[in-house]
Amino acid sequence: MSTAMTRLGLFLAFLIPHSGALMGGDHVVLRRAARYHAIPGCVNMLADKRHIERFNEMLSEVALPEGALALVEDQQARVLLRGVSEAMEVEKVRKAFEILYEDISPIRLAGGVIFKQLAKHSIAATQVYEQLTSDSTDSLSSATIQPLANLFDAIDVDDSGSLSMQELKDSGLLQTLGLASDDVALNDFFSRADENSDGEISFAEFALAAMKEPKLQQAEIALEATLQHLQTVQSSFQVTESSEASTPRKGWGGLKISRKSPGERFDEMVEIFSSWDDTPKLAAASEKGGRLGQVLDGCLAGSRSPRVVEALRLVYCEYSALRMAGDLIFKLMQTFVEK
Repeated sequence: MSTAMTRLGLFLAFLIPHSGALMGGDHVVLRRAARYHAIPGCVNMLADKRHIERFNEMLSEVALPEGALALVEDQQARVLLRGVSEAMEVEKVRKAFEILYEDISPIRLAGGVIFKQLAKHSIAATQVYEQLTSDSTDSLSSATIQPLANLFDAIDVDDSGSLSMQELKDSGLLQTLGLASDDVALNDFFSRADENSDGEISFAEFALAAMKEPKLQQAEIALEATLQHLQTVQSSFQVTESSEASTPRKGWGGLKISRKSPGERFDEMVEIFSSWDDTPKLAAASEKGGRLGQVLDGCLAGSRSPRVVEALRLVYCEYSALRMAGDLIFKLMQTFVEK
């Protein structure tokens, strides 16, 4: 028995004790696996209406317009919600996720936990979005929010998802726009924008501040001026790489460490999916159709979407339980295509 099939068997052994309550008993799991295109696996051919309904409910709970997505304060949640939003728009990707959610118990369990957290972020972002785009005279248009987010990201040089006083000062934004001529005015703006007084300005707070400052609403002009200022500041420093950074990492006994990180493994899988495009193997696999064929079509379509790839990469790297499922799904796709 091949290594892939051995791992698949272990995964099924893991699925069985976790599936009784959701799928009707161990015999149902085994029957579904056995009927799956005669390929041992963890995807079934029996539709379960309850799982499909729950899957659609979860998607509706986190659906956000583009402008509201930019207002999700947590950076990882924003990446995931953008990936979900994109997946909902691409029917093949959505269908593949639906099948995997329906058929693989660990994905349902972990997915339920993740979506519960995403729903909280979605509600919070929606509230701010409605406040920003209300009918009041100082409201922002939805088209203004994404340019503001681009401006915010340019200032947030450490990618923390919030602005420190130093980042705001170094950006030269307020000085360039004539909103702060000295440190006193800069501190005053920062204090007014930092509504919860935590010492940082979130994007929601930044957008709310823009409602009161028309010059900040000209985000494209402000972004260009800020980038020019940052480029000037950066060019004044000589950046050199340390010898330590160029030294190959070594493990015990001086041996080089060659084990790939989860991120590297994920990137490799995406490259392999991309390499299957317009190949005879892919054409032959597509002709087989069925649920496995639908999952394959969704994987290929997803690999072409930067937002979907970014979201899946985050899930693969951060959630070890789903990483195992991801590895096995990839092995199934490989077996389906290459055989």
